[in-house]
Amino acid sequence: PDRISWFINPSDAKRVHGGASILASFCLGAVVLIDVATRRISFCCHAGNNPHSATLLPDGCIATVSSTGRELRLFQTGPGQPSTAVASYDLFDGHGIHWDEKRQCLWALGGQELRRYQLSFARGKAELQLAKSYKLPEIDINRTDPVFIHGHDLAKTESLDVFYLTDVARIWRFQPDKGTLQPAQELPLLNNIKSISRHPDSGEIIVQQPTESWWSDTLRNSNGTWTRTLNGARFYKARWWVD
Repeated sequence: PDRISWFINPSDAKRVHGGASILASFCLGAVVLIDVATRRISFCCHAGNNPHSATLLPDGCIATVSSTGRELRLFQTGPGQPSTAVASYDLFDGHGIHWDEKRQCLWALGGQELRRYQLSFARGKAELQLAKSYKLPEIDINRTDPVFIHGHDLAKTESLDVFYLTDVARIWRFQPDKGTLQPAQELPLLNNIKSISRHPDSGEIIVQQPTESWWSDTLRNSNGTWTRTLNGARFYKARWWVD
């Protein structure tokens, strides 16, 4: 019962294990693995202050990023593993995280940085090593507050083999093999996008652009040809769910 308070304001949800599970995070601390068939939680941990996203790594590891507390946390799941972090790393204003299966590395978005980490195991304990860091380009948006200019979402597009990054100013396209970060010229100039998701088959892109603080009751596609509204909802992120 004392864990119920952790499950307030869902901040992200991703399909893992080939769609058999959901990895979800909540702003009051919970990060959970949910079995889709049984709707039961198979793993639960408290990931610190305001976790914004999580990702599944090899050997059952889970990495989380939090916007408060400057933390990237690493957990190991499975029998005999604790629900507390086995390692923690400093990351300012963490918002997005993704395990890159092709390159066998972890990408984490925090503040104005996109970081690449390598995963290793020493005496059975998972560890991360910072391999490279990329700074998001600065854009004049008539603001001087450095905390305000930060990344919001990090989304992998498997078919294009690129990442989309969003921040308060626009949507960026990151090519990991080249290490280049450029404005996504193929998309409209949209600012303050909290989430972006590309359909793996049709290529259609949905975004969440808040109308109130950080949320909206409406989702839309990137070119604005359709919207979907659920009155009273407070959507923060939206992901395509494709079998």
